[in-house]
Amino acid sequence: MLTFICGIAALLAGLWLWTLPGLFALFVKALLAVIPVGLVIGGIVAIIAGISSIKEKVAEKKEVAAPSPPAEEK
Repeated sequence: MLTFICGIAALLAGLWLWTLPGLFALFVKALLAVIPVGLVIGGIVAIIAGISSIKEKVAEKKEVAAPSPPAEEK
């Protein structure tokens, strides 16, 4: 319940600050600075995830293609 109340308070404070003159322009400038950085970082993470996925698929194919050695009986 406390989290919900704090969330509402943060929302109201943000809306109040957004309406102050001049702060909206700063918000837009900050947003324009953050979006390209986020896209670059997201792209790097996606590329790394794709490479990892390809490596896993290649390892699975090698594992399926290679015959397993016979189990030793005791």
